[in-house]
Amino acid sequence: SSGSNESGFQLQLENNSNFDKILMKHMEFVKSRIVNEEDHLNKVWGYPVIAEHTPEMEDSVWSKVKEENGRTERRMGEILGAKMEEEFMQFLETSNKVDSYYALFMYLRLIKASHDHRSGQYIRKFYGGCVVRAKKNFDQFIASQVTQIKETRVNKSKSCGILRPVHKFDQFVQEAENLFHNEERRVELEKGYKALLDALFQAVDRAAKEQQKIPYEVVMFENYHHIGRRLNWMGLATLSEHLKNCDKVLLA
Repeated sequence: SSGSNESGFQLQLENNSNFDKILMKHMEFVKSRIVNEEDHLNKVWGYPVIAEHTPEMEDSVWSKVKEENGRTERRMGEILGAKMEEEFMQFLETSNKVDSYYALFMYLRLIKASHDHRSGQYIRKFYGGCVVRAKKNFDQFIASQVTQIKETRVNKSKSCGILRPVHKFDQFVQEAENLFHNEERRVELEKGYKALLDALFQAVDRAAKEQQKIPYEVVMFENYHHIGRRLNWMGLATLSEHLKNCDKVLLA
């Protein structure tokens, strides 16, 4: 029923929001450990602060800076060791087992953190190493969502209306766009959108044919209208073909 759908979505939203807060706290803790260690090495032991490359830096200067960076990074690696990375990876894996939906937050947050130039180079490198695992979890999450959409079945004797996977796609887009607003590195996310939309279009067509209470055209129109509104709101050039597909059904 739509009431149970809404309460289920609300619970998922609350769980997602709580997890996102926990993830951010965990990432802040990791960042503070790295910053404090780098600061300690610099002030107490005279290790150079890890420096960034700048456009005006000459090759000979950058070569020397890289050498100094490497010295500090090696020492930080010896002190922090693989333990910190193992702990963080374990956190990612445990969270993913609790709810695969969390993969969205882990992947998007880590992508942003690994390219955030307000952070130090060592921090970006650390999160860059974690992105690979987070991407794998994200890909698996998208694949599982596609499978769920393909397995969608309707009660033939009841009115169909807007399908549950269409509402779920709505929720997914809102949360993803909220996280990735103005972010340039969106290739994997938009690939995920395409996979979900392709599966959705097939599921809507199949449901419209399977159910017997409402004319096929009405089910198609309701669902494609809902999807089309969301695609218009997103305004992504990469999804223009999917939007055209919606318009074609709506104008038929």
